[in-house]
Amino acid sequence: MGKFINLKHLYVRDCDQLKYLPKGIGRLTNLRILDRCPVGGGKDDDEAFKLGDLRNLDQLQGELEIDIDGDVEVAVGEGEKASPLGNIQLLQLDVSFVNCGTSAEILDFLRPHPNLESLQIARQNGSTAPNWIMSLNNLRVLYLVRWNECKVLPPLGK
Repeated sequence: MGKFINLKHLYVRDCDQLKYLPKGIGRLTNLRILDRCPVGGGKDDDEAFKLGDLRNLDQLQGELEIDIDGDVEVAVGEGEKASPLGNIQLLQLDVSFVNCGTSAEILDFLRPHPNLESLQIARQNGSTAPNWIMSLNNLRVLYLVRWNECKVLPPLGK
């Protein structure tokens, strides 16, 4: 996959059995559309795409669905520079967790660009929302789906 360096659109949303993307996707720096990004899925070796690889896909736009299956490692760093989505100008982001024990840490790591307009987070297992939700200045739609342990919503401004 990494040899398709001119590829601009990759549609895999309807590939329900797809559990992870190959690592080569991170080399597709011309990619504008990636509608779904499954991560984890039981594949923890060097052949699988990792959340931090999204950092290389800074030309993405529109919508992105991230499906996280199982425990996924995140890189430790500081602020937006460490976030793989911090420089990607997405309008809509959907993050869904399956069998994940560290969803709060992953959400903190995924801090999206502040221009995000629509956010959906499904099956988060923490008791609070990530602090960065307050910095989403253009947020118009927020879906919090199946947050069974959520006790406090973040202040969402005006």
